[in-house]
Amino acid sequence: NPDMTELLESQRTDIQITAEQYGGCARGGGCASFSLTGDRQYRFDAGYVRDVTASIETGDVPRALFNRVVKEIEVSNLKLLSAPAQKNCTSWVDGLDVRYDITVDGVTHQLDSCTTQFSPQSPLGIWLNELFIYFDSPDQYEAPEAAGRGGLGGIIEEKLDESFGDY
Repeated sequence: NPDMTELLESQRTDIQITAEQYGGCARGGGCASFSLTGDRQYRFDAGYVRDVTASIETGDVPRALFNRVVKEIEVSNLKLLSAPAQKNCTSWVDGLDVRYDITVDGVTHQLDSCTTQFSPQSPLGIWLNELFIYFDSPDQYEAPEAAGRGGLGGIIEEKLDESFGDY
């Protein structure tokens, strides 16, 4: 269906995200990392072998989760969040820190929970972490209420909201 193809293609964004955890996980066999493209395609490395086939997994992130992450990126001041900061880092005491490289319109911003103004407790940090939660167990993932609908229903609902607003 050409109309549906056009509608789905219009949902693609130029935002790309790569992330890696570091710190205490390195001693336990490896740290998790992922890359996510604007068409919702991901590549996830759990940092350890999860099953016999491989430790690297690929697939599509649910549309509702992806859209929520993109919305948080769009409302965040990435330049400010990537500014250097002096912090006490959890990775210094066997905890986990995380580094995100977020590319928007060809400009990459590095957000690091240890060395930049970025906070994992911020709305953006919470939704970026939600990606790790999803990747860890995609078959059992339940999106938080605020994520909205996924799939074709979510796209249609989003288009109707754009056309008619909140009536």
